[in-house]
Parts: sequence; C-alpha cells; structure tokens
Amino acid sequence: MPKKKQVFEPENLESIRSAISGLIVEPPETIEPVVYSVDLLSRHDPYYPMVQGEATSRLAMTATRNMAINPITGDAVIEDEGFRAFFEGYDGLKIGLTVGAQKLLSTAALYLTQNNHYRPEESARIETEVQIPLISYARLLGYPVDERETATPEEAEKEKRRIKNLMKDVRGKINDQLDVLYSLSLSWSEKKGRVSDYQDVRLLQRKGVKRGMISIQFSDDIARYLLCSYVMQYPEALLSIDERSPRAYRVGYKLAYHSSVRRNIERGTADIISVSALLDACGDIPDFDEVQKTDRGHWENRIKTPLETALDSCVRAGVLDGWEYCGAKKAKLSDSEVDIGDYATFIGLYVRFRMGRKKSLPSWIPLPLKRSTIWQCLS
Repeated sequence: MPKKKQVFEPENLESIRSAISGLIVEPPETIEPVVYSVDLLSRHDPYYPMVQGEATSRLAMTATRNMAINPITGDAVIEDEGFRAFFEGYDGLKIGLTVGAQKLLSTAALYLTQNNHYRPEESARIETEVQIPLISYARLLGYPVDERETATPEEAEKEKRRIKNLMKDVRGKINDQLDVLYSLSLSWSEKKGRVSDYQDVRLLQRKGVKRGMISIQFSDDIARYLLCSYVMQYPEALLSIDERSPRAYRVGYKLAYHSSVRRNIERGTADIISVSALLDACGDIPDFDEVQKTDRGHWENRIKTPLETALDSCVRAGVLDGWEYCGAKKAKLSDSEVDIGDYATFIGLYVRFRMGRKKSLPSWIPLPLKRSTIWQCLS
C-alpha cells in the first residue's frame, strides 16, 4: 500500500517556522581588538600595564649560564624546574638571550596588552601583531636619537649623519634581538586550579624592522595565553637599565612583578621581599656552598655585593626610589644584625623597597647610597 503523502496546510506553516527559528543559534558577537591613535611609548607613563604569565616571567629572570648547546644540531636549551626555553639554530645567532632581547619582548607585550581586550572570549579575534616605533623605542633605551642644536650648515649635516649612523646601529641590534626571540619556544607547567603543561609554544610567528617600525607578530597560542593570564605594572625606567647589567634588569623586573601581585598588595607585603628570593632572581649569583668550595671566606664579594650593586643600579635608573635591609614584617634590624657579619644573618633578612615614581637620580650622586638617609627622605 503506497505511503500517504504528508501535506502541510497553510495554517500550519507559521507554527513550523516558529519551531525552526527556535533551533537556530545566533553566532556570538565578535569583539574587535582595541585600536589607539596615540602611540604607547609617546605617553611616557611611569608604568604600563603588561600581560604576563608564568612562561614570560620565568624567561625574564632566566640566566644563560645553565644553557646547554647541542654540538650536532646547533640548538640550545635552558632548563629549570618546570620550565624549558629552546633556541632553534642557536649557533647561527649573533647574540644570545640578552637584556636587550628581554626588553624588546616586554615592550611588545605592552603593545599586545594595549591592542586587545583582557581575558577575551574564546570567539574573540586577537590582534597578535604589534608595531613599535623604532625611534621612540631607541629614545627610551637611552640612545641620543634627537637632533642637537647646531650653529652652521656643516654642523647640521654632521648631526644628520650622526643620527643616521646611530639608527643604523640600533636597527642592527634590534634585528639581532628579533632573531633570538624568533628562535624561541617555551615549555612550562603552572597551576591554575589544576596543573597545566604547555609544550613547545613558539613566541613569534613573524618579525622585522621596516619603514621605521619594529614589527612583531606573536604566535596565536602565546598571545591568547598572555591575554588570559595576569597583568603587572611594567616600569618605563626598566628600559633604561644598562644592558651590561643583566642582574639589575632581572632584579628590577622581579620587584615590579612582586609589587603588582594582588595578593601581596592585600597582605601589605608588596614592598618587602626576602633576600633569598632576590638572589634567585639574579640568576647567576653562586650559592654559599659553592663559594665556600672555591673562594672560602669571600661570600660578601661573591653574593652580598653583587645583589646590592643590582639594587643600586635600579635606584639610579629610577626603577626604585630606595631600598634597605629589614627583618620579617618590615622590622628594623637589631644592633647585632646591622653589620650583617655572617651569611646566616644575611640570608635571613628581607629587603624593603619603594618602586620609583620620579625621575632617575642625577649621575653625580655616588653609589652605594646611604640607604637609611635615602629611606627617611622617601618616607
């Protein structure tokens, strides 16, 4: 017996349309990245919000003394507990993981923060490419890129040549730093409710310097990871730290990060940190047992003095307004502790610090400073 055809009467069409429309899911609204007309670095803010996560924080405080280079492939790796930085073709690079490369990565992260919404929806488009004005960046690094006054046409021509040659040199250094960052892949573990493992995440997918702009395109994975992580306040003064002082940069970064952590702010510990934590941040200061084996009796020269030099460099650059040793909970040192006569006393101390809010100190002020006097002036 043939099947009876199903006929939809006109009066039923409206109910059918309603049923179908209820099954249709509208696509989520796409959130477009933020676009600013004023360049970030031209604002000269004392602090800039910067997205960062476990991966980039560990990288910023990584010293290269533990680097292992594969003699066959030319690749290199730095490994620490729960963290691994892999450099592809390291033996073909002109430089290593310098302070300059660290500064460039942080500056790119500032622009990534500015150009995107924080913790975007999964469906939101992320702007992974950033454009950094070369001359503005060079100026913040401390290069004399501004044209000086001249008295004659000859002097004016000479000044133009000076700037041209200087910018050529800066451009070359930036390209070398970009090559290092482009070679990098990171692997790390972190706990966000549960332990997450990230394996071989590339930092960049494109880079270059063209028409006065540093162009950096983060990989999609690292860009989304950073934008969904945390925000720290990055001091502009960190960019002016001498690139020959990697400890100073790592200590300055550590203190900026420490003072940005909400939990530290809520607990009132954003301006105090243990000496032990700062020694770890330095990355290349030997531990006490190592010094005792190779240079017994000189722990101050090998451990204490390098840390103090790094902290003083942060003061000079304007990253810090001042610092001093103290006990737990910001307690003043006792008479027996003031002289810090032994390592056991030193490693049990804390450093109380104040992040910089003003211009850097004039270069004629001698360092190390009388820290107690400086601190009284800042209080």
